Amino acid sequence: YAVSASGYENTNGSVTVNGADVTENIEMTPLPPNEYTVTFNVSDINTSDPVSGANISIDGSNLTTDASGQATINLVDGTYSYTVAASGYENESGSVTVSGADLTENVQMTPLPPDEYTVTFNVSDINTSDPISGADISIDGSNLTTDASGQATISLTDGTYSYSVSANGYENESGSVTVSGADVTENVEMTPLPPDEYTVTFNVSDINTSDPISGAEISIDGENLITDASGQATINLVVGTYSYSITASGYESESGSVTVDGLDVTENVEMTPLPPEEHNVTFLVTETESGEPIENAAVDVDGDILYTDNDGMVIFSLTDGTYDYEVTADGYLSEEGDFTVDGADIELDIILDFDIGIDDPDTANSLMIYPNPASENVIIEWEHSFSHIIVKIINIQGEAVFEKNGRQINSLEVDVSGFAKGTYLVKITSGNGVYKKKLIVK
Repeated sequence: YAVSASGYENTNGSVTVNGADVTENIEMTPLPPNEYTVTFNVSDINTSDPVSGANISIDGSNLTTDASGQATINLVDGTYSYTVAASGYENESGSVTVSGADLTENVQMTPLPPDEYTVTFNVSDINTSDPISGADISIDGSNLTTDASGQATISLTDGTYSYSVSANGYENESGSVTVSGADVTENVEMTPLPPDEYTVTFNVSDINTSDPISGAEISIDGENLITDASGQATINLVVGTYSYSITASGYESESGSVTVDGLDVTENVEMTPLPPEEHNVTFLVTETESGEPIENAAVDVDGDILYTDNDGMVIFSLTDGTYDYEVTADGYLSEEGDFTVDGADIELDIILDFDIGIDDPDTANSLMIYPNPASENVIIEWEHSFSHIIVKIINIQGEAVFEKNGRQINSLEVDVSGFAKGTYLVKITSGNGVYKKKLIVK
């Protein structure tokens, strides 16, 4: 016999009847169901570009899309759930129903958001390295503001980004930063804007006359200024306190400080004239015959009296001008004259003659000395005997080398052998007057 049934494989067999009823059990094998091709087209939802290498899981099978984003599977009628996964995309899922025909399933995949990395900006002063807070950073459409430590951060995906940085009191800075799979630190050094400058005007004048001083040199903030004919000089300075010094020919130096505080400043400086320059005027006083110096001679220059030393010398410090002088010494005739100081030291040689006269001209012949010159003993005689008399012999230094008091005498013998050679003055003082005469010891 042969058995056929829709949806089953045909079955053949035989049956034997042998005097009794027979039951024949026939098991039929169902035909395998028809399969239909399911084609998946996987693409990017934004660009519609095919996504290759996508993994499709369906009915226990794993499919992989080719370069055109396709993968196929044969399925019998039915409804099948599937999932699709691809690198860089969100997973997609769905179901497909096979119903007696091939079909195509289009799957659009949404790209995953790219990985972000932290970009840290460190903003500082290029001169001091101090952090700059409140700096404004513009990058990728965002505005960042640095904190007290000069930092600001932003999360960015891979790529190269231009940025600009601005801060109050600084020049703007710009640059670019590249993010490539890792966090980035960008150090930005900002250059301070030049500060505002203000004009400092110096007016320099004479403290006594208030006349302007031209040509004065002012040293301030590393600069040297020169005043003009009106005594002025100017400089532009930023806010701060500045020390200065001023010099001018014929004046004492001046110094001080000036503070600039957001406005122009005028500094008035009065300068004190230097005392006039003094020069040495040297008097050398000597004796006319021997040329030896005269010690303790009084030199009077315009009322200022100094005395010569043992070298017969005395020095005056005088400014330029013309001066009168008088030189006197005990036992010598005085010497008068004048001299002019004109920007240099000068030296005056003054030669004094012995004053061998007496106070009263009528007694000129009343004093006798012999022998004269003398080398041993010398006799000194005078006309009258006086109740009291003083006899002195004075050297050219004005020193008394011999002195004797006497009463009712009119002569005296003196041993001069111990005297130095030279010229001496014999001076006799009595109640009637003073007698003087020159003595030479040889």
